[in-house]
Amino acid sequence: MPMKPDAILLNDRIVKTKSAPGEYPDRDCPGLRLLIQPSGAKSWLLRYTFAGKYSSMKIANVGEVSLKEARNRATAIRRGISEGVDPKAGRASGNDRDDSVASQARLYSELHLVSKSKSTRTKAERALALLVSTIGGKSYRDLKRPDVQDIVDNAVRRKEGATDHRKALVAFCHWIAKRDPTWTNPCERMPAASEYIPGDRVLSYDEIVKVWNTGDPLCQLLILIGCRRSEIALLQWSEIGPDAITIPIERLQKLKKGKRKSPHVIPITPMIRFLLDRLPRTGKFVINGAGRPPTGHSKRLTKVQKACGFDNWSLHDLRRSFRTHIVEKKFGCDVATAELLLTHKNQGVLAVYDHHNRAEEMAAAWEAWSRHIQSLTRPLKAVA
Repeated sequence: MPMKPDAILLNDRIVKTKSAPGEYPDRDCPGLRLLIQPSGAKSWLLRYTFAGKYSSMKIANVGEVSLKEARNRATAIRRGISEGVDPKAGRASGNDRDDSVASQARLYSELHLVSKSKSTRTKAERALALLVSTIGGKSYRDLKRPDVQDIVDNAVRRKEGATDHRKALVAFCHWIAKRDPTWTNPCERMPAASEYIPGDRVLSYDEIVKVWNTGDPLCQLLILIGCRRSEIALLQWSEIGPDAITIPIERLQKLKKGKRKSPHVIPITPMIRFLLDRLPRTGKFVINGAGRPPTGHSKRLTKVQKACGFDNWSLHDLRRSFRTHIVEKKFGCDVATAELLLTHKNQGVLAVYDHHNRAEEMAAAWEAWSRHIQSLTRPLKAVA
């Protein structure tokens, strides 16, 4: 056993400035050491005793894991050791070892996910929870690809991030395989999730009518106006005048992460007025009539998808559908005007030479589109 150096209370400054080769034990976390090689390379090392044998393992390079994260990982590993888990073998000693999927998922979370970002941990833990809820009591050695594939397929059907689920479960299986080389990984070369790919979905008029008939005010305004989801979700009653909706410059700049010289003015057509008059004015925000903007858009989308009978679309697809249909000949809207309806900037030669604001053309396009949606849904008996 090597001679034990004197422990010091490590901090970020010491970790950064220490350069002499050697091991520097952390007084705040037993077993954790800052290891500096003669080459100057720095890494986190954990020394521990397991089954009566003194051993060590590298946690990570210093540049990859902070001192705080290294302490968290070292603590999680030592907790596993106290429960009889060999960090190098990944399985418990003795006859009472727990090799269940639930146990491995817990260890994976404590030893591996602890150093990941909050977003990565959340996605992985959500997928692992589904796996544990279905086969948590089964030994990981009995884990088969269909067990994982079923979870991914169900996520595809529910539109709940099938790609994230697959990625997390494949990483989990790879982690087990590295710790137990005798285990055959069932997720090796698992195909990508066959799910809806955003960016190319345009709803037909029949589908637009089905979405409209769900009665969801956010979806209905997105259909009529073609704005971004957040532009409508954050819409306030103070921004609605007698004849127009004015989306302020500040919100457009924040959402688009760019500069804009003027607000987005949308004339209030009879259809838009019909929708607005049905909404309660109990708070400053239009969509929910509350003092705070609406949240939970994923749940809203799932509810609307269920109500309209098809789920292979997103809220942003309503904006794309508006942009695609508005340039049809019957609406008399050219491409340049259509881009301004979506608050897009002219590109190329148009940006250099075309400085016309097209306010009249935009108003005419919205009016024509509104009349067409009215003819399809027929909610206004009093409007000619």
